[in-house]
Amino acid sequence: HKEIAQSIRKVVEEMKDEELISLLSGVKEGDTDVPDTIKDILQKRKVYTKGDISYQDKELEMLERVTREKRLVITGEKKLKFMEKELEEGIGASEIDLVLEPLLEKLNKGNENERSSAVNAITALAVSFIRSDKLGPLEKLINLIKSKIHDEEHPAVIFSYIDGLEKIVEIARTKGRDFIVEDIQKTFRDLLDSESKKKMAIRALGKVGTQFALRMLLTALWDEDTEMEVKEALLSSGKEGFNALKEIFPEIENITIRRRIAKILSAFPSEYRKEFYNALEEENWKTQRDIVFILGESKDEEGLSLLVKLLKTGQDIVRLEVLRALSKINNPKVEDDIIEIYIEYPGKEVKTECIRTLLKIGTEKSIEVICQFIKESIEKEDWGELLIPAFNFVMRYSPEKVYPFIEKILFERTFLKKPKYPSGIRTELVRVLSKYKTEKVKNYLEELIKDSDSSVKLAATMGLRRFESDRN
Repeated sequence: HKEIAQSIRKVVEEMKDEELISLLSGVKEGDTDVPDTIKDILQKRKVYTKGDISYQDKELEMLERVTREKRLVITGEKKLKFMEKELEEGIGASEIDLVLEPLLEKLNKGNENERSSAVNAITALAVSFIRSDKLGPLEKLINLIKSKIHDEEHPAVIFSYIDGLEKIVEIARTKGRDFIVEDIQKTFRDLLDSESKKKMAIRALGKVGTQFALRMLLTALWDEDTEMEVKEALLSSGKEGFNALKEIFPEIENITIRRRIAKILSAFPSEYRKEFYNALEEENWKTQRDIVFILGESKDEEGLSLLVKLLKTGQDIVRLEVLRALSKINNPKVEDDIIEIYIEYPGKEVKTECIRTLLKIGTEKSIEVICQFIKESIEKEDWGELLIPAFNFVMRYSPEKVYPFIEKILFERTFLKKPKYPSGIRTELVRVLSKYKTEKVKNYLEELIKDSDSSVKLAATMGLRRFESDRN
């Protein structure tokens, strides 16, 4: 208000006497009946009041005349309400240009606060036009907004543009102006496709937080480069963002996008996710699998009992996801249940994932199962990625139970006196053993420094050196 008042005082000081009296009283140039008291001026204004326009409206009308003649910009609720009232009464194309001229100057040369104010004023005009069905002037303003938004670099100003366009869309929908909605949607899509603007547009859409803004934001889920920005924007929109994701979740077939949605959902507060738990037993296997993924990503222990139930009753693809989730939650309470599945369930993939999970969360209770896994792997000559970690696991808790398997791999020979088992497995096993400073391990290393396999020999030599160094 202070800034506006100063601007008006400056203009008034420069006005001629006749201009000032004409402004306040409505007396035109050349009239002889010139009032010379404040009372007369007020009386004159009263005479010229139209319809139900209040004295306050008359005051705003005079301010409007000053600002148009002197190219000032007045922003604020009262100003916009007056402009809306004027628009309802009718405004010509030339008058639109007069209104837009100072606003355009602010858009082109003003700072971010001035540009935001100008955008707010332009979109308020557009809202007034669509409410009064003045589609010609509205098209002009929307085209102006569309052209200027792509030139903008400041996030706060882009937010003003998006917030204003969203308001226009909302009214256009209620009036059945689908072509306007589609036109603005295309503008949003262009922004989200723009390498220089898409991240700012995503943040602005999240800040707006309306259903329309969230729908547009969800289209950015397909862009891997903006995954973090989309996540932050949806989280900032709270429960509305959560519900929007949950609504589209069952409709998405692309597994990458489903996983991306699941990751974002897992970041929302736990009270939002609780409603998923009751649905785990009722939904199809695809939804079960991805909801299990959400529980794993959120590391939410409240879902443990349901995860265990699915581990025992779900399809294999769901069981695998449950085991991964239990590994992430990392609670030994479920160790017995995983051991039970490993022993009773025949499927190789499920058994392997059970071992992977037990290696992560298991305790001494898992030793027998891990040893069984080692024994079966050697018998089948299955040198998978979990074999060496399995040796490491048992060595931590009960080395004597795994020594027979170690000796078999390291020292068993073929008929031709060559090592029976692959060089890579033997070498990796020696490296693992070198971490454990037992007499048994020392004896192994001393024998292996004479091994015919150079890789095993080198690993044993280095391990023995570390062994001696640590002892000294």
